[in-house]
Amino acid sequence: SPSGTSSMMAVGLWRAFGWLFSQDYLLEVVGATLLVLLLPYVVRAAWQQWRIYRAFRTVPCDPDMHFFFGHAPRMVKDMGAMLDWFLDLTRTHGWKAFKFSFGPGMNQLVCTHPDTIKTVLKADPKSDVVYYAFLPWLGDGVLLANGPKWSRARRLLTPAFHFDILRPYTSVYAEAADAMTDLWSKVPEGEPVDVFPYISLFTLDVMLRCTCSFESNCQIEKTHSPYISAVYELTDLAVKRILWFPAYYNWIYMLTREGWQFRRACSTVHKFSEDVIRKRRAALEEKKRKGEDVLKGSRKKYLDFIDILLEAKDEKGVGLTDLEIRNEVDTFMFEGHDTTASGKCMYQAAKSSVVELLSVKGTVAADMRQLVRRCLNVCPLRYCVGAVQPS
Repeated sequence: SPSGTSSMMAVGLWRAFGWLFSQDYLLEVVGATLLVLLLPYVVRAAWQQWRIYRAFRTVPCDPDMHFFFGHAPRMVKDMGAMLDWFLDLTRTHGWKAFKFSFGPGMNQLVCTHPDTIKTVLKADPKSDVVYYAFLPWLGDGVLLANGPKWSRARRLLTPAFHFDILRPYTSVYAEAADAMTDLWSKVPEGEPVDVFPYISLFTLDVMLRCTCSFESNCQIEKTHSPYISAVYELTDLAVKRILWFPAYYNWIYMLTREGWQFRRACSTVHKFSEDVIRKRRAALEEKKRKGEDVLKGSRKKYLDFIDILLEAKDEKGVGLTDLEIRNEVDTFMFEGHDTTASGKCMYQAAKSSVVELLSVKGTVAADMRQLVRRCLNVCPLRYCVGAVQPS
């Protein structure tokens, strides 16, 4: 009968292959299977480590390092001390570049001379040793993209940095600067002030207004919106991830508490950007149906960054998708507030411009538009625009 035949076949198969499932051979079978599955990844990782070793074997480095963690202990303990250490190495050895290791196969090139900096900046592929921590948040925006994708994004973004577009933003800068210096005027005279948190909120306020006309009042209100809190949380978590080399591997980082916090903050930021983009796209489509110029006729004196991106087209007439726009918006929100605030603080501290401007009695209450113009004269806007525009 069919059932008897099936039973006989089952018995035969068990006699032939049952030994594989016996207690003696089960572990060997599982181990061999895992080895076959993992072997390609092991070989690829070993090849990558060999390439890294060959690339860095002639690069000098400080021999005082941990056998496994490299120079990471210096980095984790104190960032300021680490920068002082970099300066000491440069002065002592005269290196134009040197290696900084913070784990097996995790090497960074520290450039201290224009020649080496120029070589690195001209390279096309961007290192994922640092940028990997920002990829889930910023996506393939102009900061992280490479090759043709980066070139296309740069060409589409260039019109947003035209002088005629940037010049009206000065009124936004002045209003935000007024709010910042009002806070400074409340600090008791003679008391030292850490200006970085103030400048960071100032640049974030400006970016939110110029990007999507979002009046956050982040400089005035003690409690920030979920979006602003998420932006600061993402920045802090990304830096912490870079300092902890096991977090380079996503499957490890996502199992940690900070990995869960990073995903939650990413969701908040992405939802905000997507909602703004969707609303602005619908508003522009409505203007088109009415026959209005989508980039003119607004009551505002300046154009939003999102509106410019929504109307940008490449040489084939293809525009940016909502995901690409979200990546660019998130990228400029991060770079425009955090990196800009850091750069302003370091540059002005080096030039002593902030001390000079604020040391004069009554400067805080002065016309902030004049102060903004004086600051722009220190680092001309024309140079910034020229650096963005493609040759």
